[in-house]
Amino acid sequence: FGQFIEWRYYEELEWKLLKYPQHDSLKTYISKLNEFYKSEPALWGKDSTSDGFQWVNHKNYTQKLITFIRKGDNLEDFILVVCNFTKNEYINHSIGVPRMFEYVEVFNSDKDIFGGSNQINSEIIKPINRELDDQPFSISINIAPLCTLFLKPILKKGGI
Repeated sequence: FGQFIEWRYYEELEWKLLKYPQHDSLKTYISKLNEFYKSEPALWGKDSTSDGFQWVNHKNYTQKLITFIRKGDNLEDFILVVCNFTKNEYINHSIGVPRMFEYVEVFNSDKDIFGGSNQINSEIIKPINRELDDQPFSISINIAPLCTLFLKPILKKGGI
């Protein structure tokens, strides 16, 4: 919950800080992030193998955006992660994706319950047949300042 002082084994945690919205929002964020992480095997299922991770774009030093994929056991089981390390907002920013699926934002650190501005991608994100970032397809998304967002493909029932 964002204590000001380093943890001391001989003192109680500064629980009184939770009465302040910023500290309570951070506690909520960490709690929801842990729940999300546990619920998505693509984020942790292949931690001990190199085929569980793939860079999409790690060379975007001018905009300070990185994108990568965490992969699960199946080809369709993956999560696209987008990190913005600046105070700049990106509207309709294009990024490469590996599959021609529709995507949905499943977690965004900019939600208002986490103390953010709630700039989220609430609509279904449709890919286009345009190669980008060494990926065969691309999507356009909005990326809030200083946020990390997670996108997941929508798998249709009965197959791809």
